[in-house]
Amino acid sequence: MPTNHCPGDSVVCKVGYGKILEINSKDFELTNSFDIICFSDQGYILLIPQDMYLVDSFSLTIQHCKVFGLDKKFVGGEAHYISDEHILSVRSRMTGLCCMKCHEPYEYAEVNRIDENGNGALLCWVCRTYPYH
Repeated sequence: MPTNHCPGDSVVCKVGYGKILEINSKDFELTNSFDIICFSDQGYILLIPQDMYLVDSFSLTIQHCKVFGLDKKFVGGEAHYISDEHILSVRSRMTGLCCMKCHEPYEYAEVNRIDENGNGALLCWVCRTYPYH
């Protein structure tokens, strides 16, 4: 499960040989900033800039938008899966937090729980009140 990065955050990753590399990789060509557009079972889905080619990227379809709850404006864009091991740093972060259960972003929210790793996290009112929603 991803840490508490939210859709809308920009992450910096190492890129080399047409791939997003893990942070401990020493042989990389450049670092680039990518926007997180949603979560998946594998981690994060990033929006890839139009002028960049990545080997494992995929074109977003209307079906992807339905499955991941994305806005239809992303149809036709290129996306890529990454995990926490690929995030070198977070460049910009929304003010607030995402719920640790439903991953919904809440602006100006503050930590109200400790997660399984001992880090501060947010559990939103809906998830606290209706745990099986």
